[in-house]
Amino acid sequence: MSYFFQQVSRSYTEVPIGADSGIDTVFFLEATENLIKLFDFINATAFALVKGDMIGNVAKIRSKFLTNPASLPTLQSIVVAESKEKVKTATEGLLWLERGLLFTAMALRRNIDNPNEELGKSFQEAYKASLGQYHNFLVRQGVNLAMNACPYRKDFYAKLSPDPQELAVKLGDWLAALERINIIISITWTFSGSKKQCPRPESVAASSSLAMASAPTSLEILASVDALFPQATKMLEDLVRFNSTRGGPDEKSLQDFMELKFKELGLTQIDKWQVDLREIQSSKYPSPVTWTYENKINVVATHNPKTKKGRGRSLVLNGHIDVVPEGPHDMWTTPPFNPSIRSGKMYGRGTGDMKAGIVAYYYAFKALQSLGYQPASKVIMQAVTEEECTGNGALACVARGYVGDACIIPEPFNGIQAAQVGVIWLTVRVRGKPAHVMEMAVGSNAIMAAFDLFRELQILEEEWNKTKPPVYAATHHPINVNMGKINGGNWASSVPCECTFEVRVGVYPGTEPRTIQSQIESALAAKAKQMGVECVVSYGGFVAPGVEMNPEWDIIKLLSQVHERVTGRAPPSIASTATTDARVFIVEAGVPTTCYGPKAERIHGIDECVDLQSVKEVTGVLACFIAEWCGLEKQE
Repeated sequence: MSYFFQQVSRSYTEVPIGADSGIDTVFFLEATENLIKLFDFINATAFALVKGDMIGNVAKIRSKFLTNPASLPTLQSIVVAESKEKVKTATEGLLWLERGLLFTAMALRRNIDNPNEELGKSFQEAYKASLGQYHNFLVRQGVNLAMNACPYRKDFYAKLSPDPQELAVKLGDWLAALERINIIISITWTFSGSKKQCPRPESVAASSSLAMASAPTSLEILASVDALFPQATKMLEDLVRFNSTRGGPDEKSLQDFMELKFKELGLTQIDKWQVDLREIQSSKYPSPVTWTYENKINVVATHNPKTKKGRGRSLVLNGHIDVVPEGPHDMWTTPPFNPSIRSGKMYGRGTGDMKAGIVAYYYAFKALQSLGYQPASKVIMQAVTEEECTGNGALACVARGYVGDACIIPEPFNGIQAAQVGVIWLTVRVRGKPAHVMEMAVGSNAIMAAFDLFRELQILEEEWNKTKPPVYAATHHPINVNMGKINGGNWASSVPCECTFEVRVGVYPGTEPRTIQSQIESALAAKAKQMGVECVVSYGGFVAPGVEMNPEWDIIKLLSQVHERVTGRAPPSIASTATTDARVFIVEAGVPTTCYGPKAERIHGIDECVDLQSVKEVTGVLACFIAEWCGLEKQE
């Protein structure tokens, strides 16, 4: 049996891409001819239309290339040459080839990301989102019917490579390279009389007061991100090596590192301070704490434009440096604070949540600087503490006035956040009656009582999940109640008289946390009375409301547009069942805020990792977004 990757003589991973993002014509065409073979492994009949179109479009581009190979070394050079000619056969071929490649990449990416979805479904959905919009009704019907003949996913992947582990690496690298090439193609060329140009920052193109003839294009910005990405990867590795758990050894030293990194950007207005709870007590939702605030440090760096007022809209870029405890090290494949890269993913505690997000906004800013430009309005970059337990770090930023016209937090949602639940942390202390185990009946077991009391919270959880706000209609179980810690008893042969357990409770947007606290207290008090035990509820950590993001906010509309333009696909809308610091800026300061970040796996779990290609993609989107939202001006 001959496998697909055994037949591939030229891969997209081998296609040279120049410093100017020029795509080598010969290598690209050879790699695409190898891709076309893939359809024979799916269903040659079902994909005859797509396959035939691709073959024809490759021929159009090659025919043009062969007229003068020396002067047409890249796809971009062909498009530029034809822009001066009446007939644009190769450019038209590239347009349709781009659409076919997008369709293929979207289908494979969807199937990889959804391990329970069959191949036919993935290709049908990708077709609707890409090629389908260019075909008439009859063609669409025919293609969709034909795709029902796709093989089962297990049979398809078995045809690609005999080694599943090797396949995961080869397919991942091949697909990532194809996606990168398609991004570059989609934003580089001019087609015929209806121009499909390299998009310029909106504020530059739309406003004469901001117009700069040499402002960088999106292509140039993305090329800058690409060139800097090895540095970005190194910075992420550096950040992960810091053990920045709450009370961990490296909280302060990590913020010293962030201060240094902000200085490397040439920023001089840097504020580093230890969070003072007194500064936030007048806030609407300060979170109570039961631990010391020594080494709870924020670092905020402010970029100011040339003119005091600025010429665009201001922006806050926020990220948290704290991470959750890593768990037993022997359960990790590699040590949690010793980052490792495998199959295009970086593993380590905090890689996804959310040190990669900090790297993304940092290098988005740096990519613009490397082109000789800077935002034409204020940009405030924040590295904050305590997102994972209180949000008081972000709250301290708001209290000091570090707000803007909008805020983006690159949390690892792999989409744009539409809503998030609130969160309450509570501690329940149970006191029973001690006794020797030979007289258990006269005692009252506080540990067993604790589980009965927690069951009351689970009953509330079931009730809360029966009635969902519209934004969570498609979410199976938006409100989660979790017992995260428990401690009780002091002797195996004694009936334990004391037990303490700590709980996290979700809260819908629009519901006051105090309302939920009252329900909890009433339910626990009634059950404790029934069992004849004492029960005391206290709060330490999150007392956070849920929030919904308005889809009509300018920040969400523009971010969605930029994401789709750069990636070729619409961003998912995420109604999160967790909380983030976004609520702080929305509720406390009225700042339109959303979360938009890379794709991560197993955050808060063992072998947490982040997809590096998605980090690069998010960095590019953020850089293009900053250019449009803030406008650009030449650096001093």
